[in-house]
Formats: sequence, structure tokens, C-alpha cells
Amino acid sequence: MKLINVSKKGTLKFQLKDGRYLLNYTSGYVRIDGDLDRIYQINKTRRIPPNTKGNYFEMVERILIHCPKERYQYCIDWVKRNVKNVNFRHQKAINVKHENIKYYQERILQLQHELKTII
Repeated sequence: MKLINVSKKGTLKFQLKDGRYLLNYTSGYVRIDGDLDRIYQINKTRRIPPNTKGNYFEMVERILIHCPKERYQYCIDWVKRNVKNVNFRHQKAINVKHENIKYYQERILQLQHELKTII
């Protein structure tokens, strides 16, 4: 995890080993930018039951981390759990290839079984 930028508002931008970016906002949010189509939040959540804040359905609320030290420690812990040394995009491609191989192996077994029943 390498600090690459600090914005005017104090947002810390870190580059991770796998090529993604971790954004640590002073507002308490922590987000990941994987250079895909969106930035997603990694803050912990809590469920809010219906009819508590004027809502009719159960809601999910992000738990903000206002203390900078705790927020930084949360980032470090999250990185330890979720980041590998392989580039994120490459890892996604590898996972898709493994899924395809598994599918075709199962399909070959099915066809072999069907051939045995025909012959």
C-alpha cells in the first residue's frame, strides 16, 4: 500500500499491490477504485429495521470511521485480508478462465456419459 496523493480536502489515495486504488476520506468513508466502472465502499454496515427512521423497509447504513488513526488501521487490515500480489484485472481474467475450464470439463463428462448410454 503506497500513498500516491493527498487531495485539498485531505483524502488519501493509496495504490495497492494488485493495481487498485484505496481512497481514505476525511468524512469517514473508505472506498476502492478498481479502474472498472465504479468506486465501491468497503466500510462496515449495519441493518436498520423498518419504521425507525421514517423508512418502510429494512435499510443498510454504512458505519463511518471518523478517527483518522482507526480509519488508517481499518485500511491496513482490509488490505491484508483482500489484496494479493497479482494484478486485479489479471486475477479476474484467471478466475473466468478457471470457470470456463471447469464448465467444459463437466460438459465433457456429461457427453461421455451420454455416449456410453447410446452405445
